[in-house]
Amino acid sequence: MTSYSYTVTFNDSEHIYLERLLNEKIKECQETPGASEPTFITDILYKLNCAHIDLRSYTEYDEDGIPNIIIKT
Repeated sequence: MTSYSYTVTFNDSEHIYLERLLNEKIKECQETPGASEPTFITDILYKLNCAHIDLRSYTEYDEDGIPNIIIKT
């Protein structure tokens, strides 16, 4: 079997959302009787939390002078 390694860039909002989503799925599996242990999901969450983080976020000010996080899509 061939394994591939990927480099993926998430912005802050995506990282937070993905972490919450994985934690919710783990909790759902743990609360469901007869469900298998979510080791695959916990492995992904572990890698996400151990990933090297570069500070790439920046802010701009809108017309009211309130800082906004800019999310590039």
